[in-house]
Amino acid sequence: MVADEVIVERTEAKGPGGHPVYSDPTGILRAEISPAGEVRMLASGAYQTTINPAAEPVA
Repeated sequence: MVADEVIVERTEAKGPGGHPVYSDPTGILRAEISPAGEVRMLASGAYQTTINPAAEPVA
């Protein structure tokens, strides 16, 4: 199985759950990540649908 990896950085924004929003350098991929590691993908433009991501913190 091949996995795609994306490096994200924390932004100043907060997501719908009140947790920090992280984004890739293009701003296309955006996700709210809770302290417990729960990930909520956020749509960054029209006609996008979300899928359940798998995420793990980078040490």
